[in-house]
Amino acid sequence: QTSRRFWPSARVTVLFHYRLRNGRGTVLMRPFGQDCRQCQEGRFVRPGFSNQKVEEVLLKLFSKIRKNCYGEDDGSNGDSTSPVQVWTKPHEKELCEACQQGICSQDDECSRRETS
Repeated sequence: QTSRRFWPSARVTVLFHYRLRNGRGTVLMRPFGQDCRQCQEGRFVRPGFSNQKVEEVLLKLFSKIRKNCYGEDDGSNGDSTSPVQVWTKPHEKELCEACQQGICSQDDECSRRETS
């Protein structure tokens, strides 16, 4: 049986590490993948992103860098201008590479929404 190795996912974890040293900035980005539900081979497939989503994420990252590295505050408090996403399916930790690495914030964000 062959998997098509493509599926829609409502959520992706992307880790950003940035620093400013001697007036020069560096940003490292690492998207985490998801294992195929049918195959479960432990091979995590990296996500794809729409151009709109890339732009939204980069603008949020730029805002954080300006605030944390240069002391600039755009007044956004890190809030997204995007509508709140409602997840309809439970998070599948056994398929999530970020969960396997111990850095997934899916459960943290779920509990924040529930208490809001």
